[in-house]
Amino acid sequence: MLFNTTSRLSSKMNTGQVKEALVGKHVQIKELDFEFKESEGIIKVIPHTENDERSRLVPITHITTETNGNGTQIHISAKPRRIDVGGLYLALGSIFLLALIGVYLRLTYPEQSPLVAIGVLVLAAIAFIIFRMRLQSGYYGYIGNIKSFIKNQTV
Repeated sequence: MLFNTTSRLSSKMNTGQVKEALVGKHVQIKELDFEFKESEGIIKVIPHTENDERSRLVPITHITTETNGNGTQIHISAKPRRIDVGGLYLALGSIFLLALIGVYLRLTYPEQSPLVAIGVLVLAAIAFIIFRMRLQSGYYGYIGNIKSFIKNQTV
């Protein structure tokens, strides 16, 4: 839905070679282990957070392969874990609620000084920027590193 990402890569390897190059591999990203497993024809990248002390937002990544004329088209799709997605929507909803409160204050009380409404809107903008930076350094960072690993393994 909102936090799902997809990307495509091309490889000169055939489908079997791509699966052979990825399945069973482990990659360490930011002190977290990710394992490539095959299930029902799809390669899944599973984060191992069982022994992790920190609360992290990590992606579940699915890789499908498709033969094209010169090699293989690799489709990478990532989504947050079910346990994490509720927190994401709660944070985003809170930021939008804060922004709506600022707009409501400005429209309902136009005779009052706009500083309070502007202050609330600025607070919502700062919260959104922090939220986006945290997502970029964490969740989307994991996705980018997994994509780079796949690219390096299948060239």
